[in-house]
Amino acid sequence: MKVVMYHYVKPAANAPSALHWVTLEHFRHQLDSMSSTGNIIHPKELLNKDFEPRPNDFLLTFDDALSDHYHFVFPELTKRNVSALFFVNGLQYKQKRLLNVHRLHYLLHHHFSDQLLTAFSETIDFFKGDVQLAATFGNELYANMEERDSLVAAIKKLINFHVDPILQNEIAGDLFGRFAGNENEPMIVREWYLSEQQIAAMAASNMVFGAHGFSHYVLSNFSAAEQESDILKSVHFVAEATNQPVSFFCYPYGYASSFNDTTIACLKNAGIQFAFSVEHQEVDKLTLLNRPYGITRFDCTQF
Repeated sequence: MKVVMYHYVKPAANAPSALHWVTLEHFRHQLDSMSSTGNIIHPKELLNKDFEPRPNDFLLTFDDALSDHYHFVFPELTKRNVSALFFVNGLQYKQKRLLNVHRLHYLLHHHFSDQLLTAFSETIDFFKGDVQLAATFGNELYANMEERDSLVAAIKKLINFHVDPILQNEIAGDLFGRFAGNENEPMIVREWYLSEQQIAAMAASNMVFGAHGFSHYVLSNFSAAEQESDILKSVHFVAEATNQPVSFFCYPYGYASSFNDTTIACLKNAGIQFAFSVEHQEVDKLTLLNRPYGITRFDCTQF
């Protein structure tokens, strides 16, 4: 079975300057191709202990509760009578602000300029980040970014991985405020993410929702107590929004170094049965049995 990971899905004219996106036109082609050559399974099939994934099975997953998933993805899935798994955080709803990862995406899409790149460079020079954290994550981060994007990769490494949550909020908030305006953020949040009403409507229409960490922060950088709190807040938010039990989790960023044994213990305590990473491998029955908290996924751009 191939588990496929999506983020942005937009008409070609609105394609974002960020990773992990496909055009709506290509998404339609992918759905038709998967359906004609194999089978798009319902996410709850994984909860059936007798389920035997086959090589031509596909499971579709969508991260970050983006508004694209309601406006563009949901109608295409409904038209074909197939279901998918959507992962939601929580902080953006409770604090009415963009997740820090999306503050960067927004700036790159709407305010990309020499001035922004200069600000990135100055930020990297000023905030060196935690040397120990940098050593922990090594060279796996954003390794697929092209050489011309090295500065963008560096700022993403710094903000997303190499600083603590308080400093992450400070850096991302300062950059966003300077180039996009903090006063605009609540409106952008409403446009960027699924609304709680949209989540409820999709859940009532045979879509499945999982948790994605309340803050979308790297969980392995948290203490055990912080990990437990972040995971439980995310799980509780999704359960309330969907009025359904939450059995699935997606690690923020998804690298093997972004979660640890403590994370898995917290997921088990929260009632999570399967958790997903970003490693590119097919999933078979042994994977489901032996590594339920390390389910691998292929990026949508690989199809």
